[in-house]
Amino acid sequence: NLLDGYVLTVTAREAVRRLIDALREAEGMSRAWTFTGPYGSGKSAFALFAARLLGDRSDASTQQVWNLLQSSDGKLWERFMGNGSSLVAERGFCPVLISGSREPITLALLRGLASGFSVFYDGARKSPEIFGEIRNQLQQISASSIRRIQDGVHPSANEVTTLFEGATRQIVMDGGGGLLLV
Repeated sequence: NLLDGYVLTVTAREAVRRLIDALREAEGMSRAWTFTGPYGSGKSAFALFAARLLGDRSDASTQQVWNLLQSSDGKLWERFMGNGSSLVAERGFCPVLISGSREPITLALLRGLASGFSVFYDGARKSPEIFGEIRNQLQQISASSIRRIQDGVHPSANEVTTLFEGATRQIVMDGGGGLLLV
């Protein structure tokens, strides 16, 4: 497990507080953050921690992270859990995890979205046919866009945004919290 031995530092706890505040406040709260720091300071590990923290409640890795939060900072855990149920939708957020690479950002975003959507729907508890159809539609759109990019035709920012918005709506309709883009 990539998070074995993870230590929830003071800086990480502050970031979790900001995540909790953003989840509690429906409007007016920033839901975009930038984490900067030197190489090896834990930015990627925290991103993975956050993705698991906001993941599907029934997933073992989500439970592991919840246990870590509870044992590291009981008060922060209580804020996260609210009145006995977490601030995260039953199915959690769909993780869209990308990393820097020598490719157009649109390609990285589309690959990340297709991968995250696949992970999110492979864990679905409802009819696999329904989720398979949704996943296939997104993957076909993404694959088409990826092929166009590889051929030198880049989708506009508007096209990528529209695809992300559609994926977010579908995820929320299916019991998720939305997209978590890292």
